[in-house]
Parts: sequence; C-alpha cells; structure tokens
Amino acid sequence: RILNEMSEKDQKVLLVSSAAENEGKSTVSANIALAMAQINKRVVLVDMDFRKPSLYKILNMQDAAFKEFSTFLEDSKHEEQGGFSDEVKSLLCTLPGSGLSVVFNRKAVPQAVERHSELIGSFLEELKQQADYIIIDTAPNSLVSDAEELSLLADTSIVVVRQHWMEA
Repeated sequence: RILNEMSEKDQKVLLVSSAAENEGKSTVSANIALAMAQINKRVVLVDMDFRKPSLYKILNMQDAAFKEFSTFLEDSKHEEQGGFSDEVKSLLCTLPGSGLSVVFNRKAVPQAVERHSELIGSFLEELKQQADYIIIDTAPNSLVSDAEELSLLADTSIVVVRQHWMEA
C-alpha cells in the first residue's frame, strides 16, 4: 500500500518516526525497505536516528566494516568540493542476500540535523539519482525535533505507534 501511494504521487523519500522510544520504528523501516527491495526496487535505507542509531543491530551488521553517516556529516571535504557523488556511494552498504542498500550509523551525534540540514538535503538529492525509494529512520518525535525537521526533506511520513501500550 505504501509503495502504491508513493508511486502514484511520484514520491521517493519516506520518513519513518514514532512518538516515543521502543515503538518499533527502526524495525518497521527495515521491513518496508526489505519488502521493496524484494520486488526489485532500488531502495536505500538511511539511519538518521542520531540519538540512538540501531539499524546496524537490527540488520545484524554489528561486526561489519562500513563508513558511518556521522563521519560523512562531520567531514568538511564535500562542502568544498560541491559535488560528492563518490562520497555518497562510499556510504552505501549492500545487505547480503537482499539487494538493499543501507547507510549505517553507530555513533550518536547531538544536533546533527540542526548543524547539517543543508548537507543532509544535498545528500538526499544525490541519493534520489541512484535509488527508486529512500527510507529514512529517525529519532522519536518526543525526544528531539529531528523528525520534524527531516520531514521537510521527505515526500511522505509514517508515524509508528506501539499497540496496546500507554505510558502512565
């Protein structure tokens, strides 16, 4: 259903967030991306939860070597170069057996979205040239404003809500 809605409206960037922690947004992000990749769509899943990144754990990549998204953001070279297509490609890790490309992050980066919003926007524009769909996993809305700010760069959003649970 998500794929149909997005393709009808010519949308490429899906942001996935939640209201609170541990509601399953990263798992939902990964499953949506894997499902799209299984039907031969070129999908990039990006871990933009700069508070508590977890996609590398969910996708069982704890021992894998990869260039982290936080390193890309904190490196000043691309701002001087203008174009950074090769740098973006160096971030993409293909998940074994799936055809899914993932941009992983292990390190928490406070205020990453606020400090690097222009660079993140350019990064997403570059990814749009290489992928059919981009799925962004973000921090929960109740913790920080990252998801709200990143939603301006996305075409559509999903908020994941934990079933049968309420904080007292």
